Amino acid sequence: MHKFVYSFVVAILWQLSAFSQSYTELSSFKFQKYSGNQNEANEYSAAIFIPIETKKNNYLIFGAGYNKLSLENPLDPPLVNSLEALSTQLGGVINWNNDWSMTTLLIQKRLSNRCRGYLNQKPK
Repeated sequence: MHKFVYSFVVAILWQLSAFSQSYTELSSFKFQKYSGNQNEANEYSAAIFIPIETKKNNYLIFGAGYNKLSLENPLDPPLVNSLEALSTQLGGVINWNNDWSMTTLLIQKRLSNRCRGYLNQKPK
């Protein structure tokens, strides 16, 4: 039974973790613009991370981020004009040796959307 539980925990961590060289952005700001035919979308994002060394090059990571996606179509306006998200992040980097490390990041997001006027009106 212990072997099954151990295998299950490893399988869950494997899916929730990224195995790679230890790399974490300390801060980022991104702007991307998508367009095609009459549609246009703009995406803004900003994030900041604070790594705290715990022991032997292992790190605890605290972070916060903001994302905004605005959608535009002059001929057929979308039901949702923009999506915004504010996130808090907690994670860790565990270095096993020079070749292997594991980075895990948990993200809690608060979302909001801005809709066209008629969606917010009460039916008659």
